[in-house]
Amino acid sequence: MEARFYNSKEINIEQVAVDLVRAYQAMGYQAQNIGNYEQMIVQLKKGSELEALIGMQAALSTSLKSCLTRLSMSSTFSDSIHIA
Repeated sequence: MEARFYNSKEINIEQVAVDLVRAYQAMGYQAQNIGNYEQMIVQLKKGSELEALIGMQAALSTSLKSCLTRLSMSSTFSDSIHIA
């Protein structure tokens, strides 16, 4: 998936990551964020371990990176992300 860039010095990627995790947890997803003020990774998945075994579990990993005057976002869709 291609990266998207947003021009702004005022975007707090830590807060964006926390907000994404909370929003998706409220919709029943398992979610976590990892990182710091320069780069965050948000991982989401929905489906049980049984669904994972039969290939019906979906997962998404999004990387947020702060680059001086812009925010870079890229996402990867998968069926094999482990949420701790």
